[in-house]
Amino acid sequence: ASLNEKLKIEHAKKKRLFDLYINGSYEVSELDSMMNDIDAQINYYEAQIEAN
Repeated sequence: ASLNEKLKIEHAKKKRLFDLYINGSYEVSELDSMMNDIDAQINYYEAQIEAN
């Protein structure tokens, strides 16, 4: 998949996590590490896109 597609996937994951939080499936403390992982991926893909 292209970097743009991978970036879209990460943003979709982030939205799904927020939706699960809003629905009460997760506590904030549980989301922190997952969000950090997703944000790291987003930053990586954005940097790769910018470099190209």
